Amino acid sequence: MELLKKKYKGTPEYFKYDMEIASLQKQIFQITTDDKPEFFLLELLKKSANY
Repeated sequence: MELLKKKYKGTPEYFKYDMEIASLQKQIFQITTDDKPEFFLLELLKKSANY
């Protein structure tokens, strides 16, 4: 998302990615706070299945 955002630098579209990036960062932080890698993988699989 950050790379995509950079393509729009200097345009009004540049800032539209900020909310989406913040939301994704929050979701990643919530998923990765558990100390078990298996849990993280299962959560990613669940999220991708619902996407």
